[in-house]
Amino acid sequence: MLRLLLISLSFLLVACQSSVTKNEESVAVEDTLERQVLDYNPDNDARPLDAMIRVKEPAVNGRLMSPASVTGEAVGAWYFEGSFPVVLLGSEGEVLVESFATADGDWMQEGFVPFTAELEFSVAAPVEGYLELLLDNPAGDEGMDRSISIPVTIR
Repeated sequence: MLRLLLISLSFLLVACQSSVTKNEESVAVEDTLERQVLDYNPDNDARPLDAMIRVKEPAVNGRLMSPASVTGEAVGAWYFEGSFPVVLLGSEGEVLVESFATADGDWMQEGFVPFTAELEFSVAAPVEGYLELLLDNPAGDEGMDRSISIPVTIR
């Protein structure tokens, strides 16, 4: 829970730094380009994020419409019992949906294992948000926490 709170606070900090009033129909390209993938890494794990998890869909700054499929691949250590948490956050850091990505193969290996997650959500109007994929940490050891936050436009 602390991990989700810290990630949400990080998201709000980023959102507040680039807040500009906009027409909801048009999102300025320069603002979209500023939104980067975030790597929550409290213990400064030296491994680069892309050596642990790679997201194929959605693309960074891509559009996410319900129902949405999230696909990619992650190393076996990212999973616990073949799954890991996925959270979709709205523009104010509110949780729109929480789910799990599941391994599409034998997750008990060191190499990359494909995953899929299905998300169903509802928004009244398009909104900028983040899709978070969290390393599953059932022991709750904060030093083991790691996640990737991908900026998306939620429709």
